[in-house]
Amino acid sequence: MFTLYGAGEGQETVKAVRLDDAVGDNVVDLLKIDTEGNERNVLMGAEKILKNHRPLVIMEVRPENQYMAHYSAIDLVKLMAHYRYSVFT
Repeated sequence: MFTLYGAGEGQETVKAVRLDDAVGDNVVDLLKIDTEGNERNVLMGAEKILKNHRPLVIMEVRPENQYMAHYSAIDLVKLMAHYRYSVFT
């Protein structure tokens, strides 16, 4: 279970599946992430995809959403660097 933070009505707890598990052996070329502050969880659940497939990642980052989820855009940059990605704005 994950607690999701959004710009709307606060937070909600939902059941989630790791992208690595959902995708299985399928090839991923593009990963578009727009999860209203839950980007870090998505990236952490896509570790195999990011390391093995090296897809292009497009991600919207809004500071107010990261603040509500208790991490910053800098934390996302560090996480992407861990996966050997460069970040462009």
